[in-house]
Amino acid sequence: MKEQAKQLPVAITIAANALLNPYGINVNALTKLQQDDKVKYLSPKAAAEYSSISRWTISRAIKAGELQAIKMNEAKTGKVLIARTSLDKWIMNHRIKGL
Repeated sequence: MKEQAKQLPVAITIAANALLNPYGINVNALTKLQQDDKVKYLSPKAAAEYSSISRWTISRAIKAGELQAIKMNEAKTGKVLIARTSLDKWIMNHRIKGL
């Protein structure tokens, strides 16, 4: 038997969002982050959403060889995948010192 995804009751979600909203935290965003932990590879668009960095910056980093990516075929429009661990390392290497 498959395990069903657990969802918070609407009333609890609303109350939790009301408490966390002043801190810029959203319960739905937290649950999405937990689901994102299971994803190993991201498209450039998904990588941009995950990291809050523009898709163009992600693409420039791939072209510059700063961010490791896999192209699934040699076609010009071939699908590009980025390992989430590689993206996380790239972000950490580009953070501002002292923050």
